[in-house]
Amino acid sequence: MTHYARIELQKEAMKFSSGHFTIFSATQREPVHGHNFLVGAELVAPVSAEGLTFDYRIYRRKLVALCQELNCRFLVPMQSPHLAVSGRAGNVELVFNGDVISLPKADVLELPLTNTTSEELSRWFVTRLTAERDEIDRFRILELSVRVATTPGQWAVTRWSGSDE
Repeated sequence: MTHYARIELQKEAMKFSSGHFTIFSATQREPVHGHNFLVGAELVAPVSAEGLTFDYRIYRRKLVALCQELNCRFLVPMQSPHLAVSGRAGNVELVFNGDVISLPKADVLELPLTNTTSEELSRWFVTRLTAERDEIDRFRILELSVRVATTPGQWAVTRWSGSDE
């Protein structure tokens, strides 16, 4: 019988502080604000004869690196149907329902998301972590989930399973 283990990763460095606003509809959004986001992950894989799944320091490092990409940036959902984004004189201009928000380009991170919610951010992490299929196959990872919190106790979780493909 194969023994499977769920590896849970949540370290102090798996966090990021970012600005954003949530878009609720074509006419409603939150005010611009920020969060100290928390990130955690779970990976399921078979346990080898040596008594381990894989070197999960690899995924700890990947999660920390992804958090660093998002840290101290204003997150912009480039796939939102309600947000127009343009560049002008070193700035990024966001237009939502007539409101114009101008930010220094260096402070902005444009993301392939429809919104900058915990749900979409957890999906972004999963997409990035599962992009290297050779590695997923080599480590025989069967499931991977990432949770993102805007505050302790309030998580959104996106789950990937190899059987979903």
